[in-house]
Amino acid sequence: MDAFSVTTRLTLDDWRAYQRACASRIPRETSIARLARLSAFIVIGAGAALLCSWLGRPLQFSSIVAGVLLVAIPFWLSWRSTKQRVVPDAPGAFLGEQAYEFDPTGLRLRRQGIDSFVHWSQVRSVTVTPEHLFVWIDRFQAFVLPLRHLPSELVAEAVRRQIEQWTGAVAISQPSVATSALEASNAASAATDFDRGNKKWAWSATLLRLLTLQRVAATPSHGHTLPILVLSLVCMAVWFVLDWLGNQPDPTFYLYGFPAIAWYVLMLVAAAAVAARLSIPAARFGRVLLLALAVTPVALVASFLIGTYLPRPWDIALAGVTVLYLLMYAVRGLTATTGNDQPRAITASALIVLMFLWVGAELYVDPTVWMQPEEQDTAYDRSWDEAESLLFSQPQRIDEAVDAVEPSDEHAPDMFFLGFAGFGEQRVFAEEIKLAAQVVGGRYGSADRSVLLLNDRRDLNEWPLASPTALRYALRGIATKMNVDKDILFLSLSSHGSEDASLAVTNGALMLHDLTAPDLALALGESGIKWRVIVISACYSGSFIEELRNPQTIVVTASAADRSSFGCADDRDLTYFGEAFYRDALPKAHSLRAAFEAAKAEIAVREKRERVTPSRPQAFFGNEIEKRLKALERPAVPDRTGPSSRR
Repeated sequence: MDAFSVTTRLTLDDWRAYQRACASRIPRETSIARLARLSAFIVIGAGAALLCSWLGRPLQFSSIVAGVLLVAIPFWLSWRSTKQRVVPDAPGAFLGEQAYEFDPTGLRLRRQGIDSFVHWSQVRSVTVTPEHLFVWIDRFQAFVLPLRHLPSELVAEAVRRQIEQWTGAVAISQPSVATSALEASNAASAATDFDRGNKKWAWSATLLRLLTLQRVAATPSHGHTLPILVLSLVCMAVWFVLDWLGNQPDPTFYLYGFPAIAWYVLMLVAAAAVAARLSIPAARFGRVLLLALAVTPVALVASFLIGTYLPRPWDIALAGVTVLYLLMYAVRGLTATTGNDQPRAITASALIVLMFLWVGAELYVDPTVWMQPEEQDTAYDRSWDEAESLLFSQPQRIDEAVDAVEPSDEHAPDMFFLGFAGFGEQRVFAEEIKLAAQVVGGRYGSADRSVLLLNDRRDLNEWPLASPTALRYALRGIATKMNVDKDILFLSLSSHGSEDASLAVTNGALMLHDLTAPDLALALGESGIKWRVIVISACYSGSFIEELRNPQTIVVTASAADRSSFGCADDRDLTYFGEAFYRDALPKAHSLRAAFEAAKAEIAVREKRERVTPSRPQAFFGNEIEKRLKALERPAVPDRTGPSSRR
């Protein structure tokens, strides 16, 4: 090829392409250095968390994420805005019309007011991208020739070879300069990998090398559609199997869990899109998504082991190893895909993943497709067919429970216990009433004088069912066993509550009414029972106090009239109040008032630690019954189990 010339006009798009080309020539940080830097950040963060915990100020995950975002987002926006404003003048030293003249002696640039000449001995390298040819005279200064303005008879690759012949340089066609033997080897390996990209299983070999954290100079540029489909099916299959294993024994398929999977699919897509967009140079979305899908089974298996099988501290150790592995995989994968390190893209993608996991946890997004048998509403299914017979059988069942109650002692006052668990869809309320009966029985001798009314989805037949009508009927029955002038009734109620002073009462297909404060006061009045201890574990339960208070009554509630209480999840055995009052305080306290104060203090500490709105448990102690109750007090049971016995 003889001498030739090209006339062109450089634009802002050419300027940005020149910036990306300069960024690609920055020396890459070694993997060991990157790993050391990331490890330092993790150690510093863990140390800060431990320090805060030691100072009594625990960190919350949501607060950490919010703090990172509040710092990172303004910084990124400022950086982005500055980058957009840093552009050359038009016309100026870069933008505008210019003419290049190439001949065996060198390269001449002519433009208005500028006439420069560069001898070929000053040229360090020549690189070609799909849109530009760059003639570099040092690491960050180059002549920019847009390929769109090349004469039709000229081809970019031919121009590059001609310039290299003139400069006497060896072939340099990669975006970065091969300034060392290692980089030259990487360039050769990249060419080999791109050649393999035209073969059927090129992606398989590349991903296997990346998953074993081996160095890969470049990923195949084509043929990623089929691997994406295959790996998507593999990820679904791995999740399906792990979910099945986690719900042994005898798991039941649950079709309605599939929609929740879309949340985590969206997480992968969003993380891949952000990584592709923020990479320099920008990467193809399909190639980055394929990298994310390839490592997903590893993350799923690690998460399954951490959450299911491994005890502490092994679960924490595996979590740390998994995070470091994923970071190193991301570094190797994006470097192989783009040719450069991408710390900004990796950091942004990690924040996207953390945000999705946090929001998913807050919204209870549970993509399980298998359920354990006890989670099925089989008893509720039967209740549709048995509703009529169940309701008609309740008086007989309550009569049988009352008949089993030991009658009052003629000489000394006795304690009688009546438990009421109103909300049947969650087992926590029934479990709490069972514990209350056990603790009160041990403390006040009511074990043989107890009746339980329980709504529990797991069993509709073992106990009489709870309803306002059943409560009224049971109170009248217990009153026949009591000496209502001297004996004391301990009434324990547990359910969801509302601000209108009512407790939720539900049990499958049975059409039941909620229990209101006037209903409860009326039922107690009809029974003729004079001395009462009433403990209500529910949200807004303080709203019951005004309706029930009198000198012969003690009313203890889990919350104030305008506050929620906590701990009523289906996977718990007790609410927060049930743990603090029945399990921890009442067995050891010297009086009921002392038990309430201890429980109130314990709940306040827990709610402050968890940063939730305080529930503020309430109590009214009638002066007459508090004196009478002292005659029934038994010695407190020492706490011999220690803290380890608590959940």
